[in-house]
Amino acid sequence: MLEAFVEEEKRQDDMQNQRVSWFTSHLMNASGNYKKRIQPTDLYKPMDYREEQGNSNIVKRFESPSQKEEYLKQLMMKFGK
Repeated sequence: MLEAFVEEEKRQDDMQNQRVSWFTSHLMNASGNYKKRIQPTDLYKPMDYREEQGNSNIVKRFESPSQKEEYLKQLMMKFGK
């Protein structure tokens, strides 16, 4: 649950940074001080653009139901249930 919470916080921060870069790029373009048009992605690269840095997905995928059952048994032993 903690990992999911942290991932959701990262996603929300990413969305906020995208909004800020969008507004900032429009303000910069409206000022007329730049020869080249500024894109929001020039100011901030969203998480979607950073896929080449590795898979940040925290959801564990299982190839078979038996792998899932084994993983769940390990978790139950680990947490004393």
